[in-house]
Amino acid sequence: MSLQKLARELDETARQTAAMVEGISDALEVLADKSLNCEQAKRKAVTMIVNALQGQDRIEQRCQNMALAVRQFALLPPTA
Repeated sequence: MSLQKLARELDETARQTAAMVEGISDALEVLADKSLNCEQAKRKAVTMIVNALQGQDRIEQRCQNMALAVRQFALLPPTA
């Protein structure tokens, strides 16, 4: 993995993490919405949180791949 690709992977990981947090924040807003009854708010919020957390496995895999790439870079001679 080149350093440019590693940088792109970091950018994408940041984007995915922000999207996950945004989805959870949106779900909290739904729970605070007084125009929805309690059961509606809970159902909608749970769906939103589940959808947001589905990206976690992609984020985890991307982080593992980047950690492997960094370890490989660390093995290169200092003059490389």
